[in-house]
Amino acid sequence: MASFFTGQHFNAVAAGERLTKVCDLSQFQHVLDVGSGSGGVAIGVARSCHDVCVTASDLARVIPVTRRFIEDAGVADRVATCVADVVASPPEVTYDAAVLRNLIQVLSIDQAKAAVRHVTESLAPSGAVMIIGSMLEDSRLSPVNLVGQNLVHLNIYDDGLVPSEGDYRSILAAASLSNIEVRRNEGMPNDNVLISARKAG
Repeated sequence: MASFFTGQHFNAVAAGERLTKVCDLSQFQHVLDVGSGSGGVAIGVARSCHDVCVTASDLARVIPVTRRFIEDAGVADRVATCVADVVASPPEVTYDAAVLRNLIQVLSIDQAKAAVRHVTESLAPSGAVMIIGSMLEDSRLSPVNLVGQNLVHLNIYDDGLVPSEGDYRSILAAASLSNIEVRRNEGMPNDNVLISARKAG
């Protein structure tokens, strides 16, 4: 697991740092990195936004590895960790914003809807959900590299896929989120898109 996350870690940290440049995270007091893996997004946010509390969450078997990366990054005093299976139930603490990077695509659409619904339940009124990940066009025929990536996912995950824009919008709408905004060309690693939405106030 540590080896796998090491391969993902640089881009995860870069995504967290980039997020702080394209979004005003100073409006939030407590940000949750959902399905954190190596804790990279949380580390990137913590390094760039010193006034924001950050928590990295993942499954019980993952969090010990997450803590190791956070300690190695020297931000253990700034980044908390918690065990959460967001497909099954909401995180126990209330947050102002949640970031889901490369999580939706390893879940089925139904699992993704459950995960986003549970994350939304843990948010304060007017809280924000920010999704960073790959996105197919609604035709599912482009971009070609992501069509190929979907073939890889078939061989790795039980239900994983690269969602289309329509899939993302459906997932967010199912959690009663509004103000859905799809932002391309924001300089995210691997040309990922940034999709944001808000909980009702």
